Amino acid sequence: MAELPEEWSRPGTYILWLYLPAGRVMNIGQLGMFSLPAGYYAYVGSARGAGGVRARVERHLRLEKRTRWHIDYLLPAAVVQAVWAGFDARQGECEWAERLVRRGSARRIVPGFGASDCRCAGHLLYWRRPPDRSALEAVFQPVETWLPGGAGVSAGAGSGWPGRG
Repeated sequence: MAELPEEWSRPGTYILWLYLPAGRVMNIGQLGMFSLPAGYYAYVGSARGAGGVRARVERHLRLEKRTRWHIDYLLPAAVVQAVWAGFDARQGECEWAERLVRRGSARRIVPGFGASDCRCAGHLLYWRRPPDRSALEAVFQPVETWLPGGAGVSAGAGSGWPGRG
């Protein structure tokens, strides 16, 4: 299982950067059936409870788990390419998702995904091609990046996937 840094055991907001290698139709729980095209996805979430971002993301990355959140339906089909985390209590998942739409040219393709506890349009964003990393770096500073496979954590959005740039 993935091991994230102990410093991430505090409240914050995170982005799971995902790649879906093949399009597929999938059931997203109570949201229903959706056709998800192959491409690049960002799932934006927050963790305010015990264990913070570390506990939440480690739970997302576990293979064996009860299906609880919308993201749990997508993760078995996707490749996690990176995780970004920020710890500014003034910024939450709705704001981050909206930034990706406005500044990162992302599209929402599953209305309400990840947004059961808020009123925004959704927290799953899609790009057909890798997003422009340099554009995102300016929008998400400061964040910390974790890369699967033991690459560790680094400060700054530009230190890891996603995208071109």
